[in-house]
Amino acid sequence: MKIINSDKYEDMAAAYQCLQIQTLYQTLKANGLTPDLIRKICEDFTFSFGVQNDQCWVESDNGKVFPTVGFTNKQYDQEPDELYLSNGMFSFAEYAYGDISWFFEEHNPDDEPQKYGSSDKQGNPA
Repeated sequence: MKIINSDKYEDMAAAYQCLQIQTLYQTLKANGLTPDLIRKICEDFTFSFGVQNDQCWVESDNGKVFPTVGFTNKQYDQEPDELYLSNGMFSFAEYAYGDISWFFEEHNPDDEPQKYGSSDKQGNPA
């Protein structure tokens, strides 16, 4: 597998963060929270989770490890050809409020603006 550190990562990571916001939004809305409270929770969570992804380690049975978010053109268990990793120019925490704005202000959150889906049997987008 070829590991690629590219500017393309920025778009991939921002889209992924928007999907996280969308998933959190749907969960909070389904549990009856008000729109203002939903947005506040999404802002706080997205920024904090961004800091964790960007700067923090987590202790596991294998010691302290740093999370790394990567992207492939097919499901990982189907042996993709390429793995996109950050080239060091993207920060989840720095993108947090911009992605919140994209989700809440530039789109109707109920329309699920961040598109996503499952894969076929070969691990390709279905």
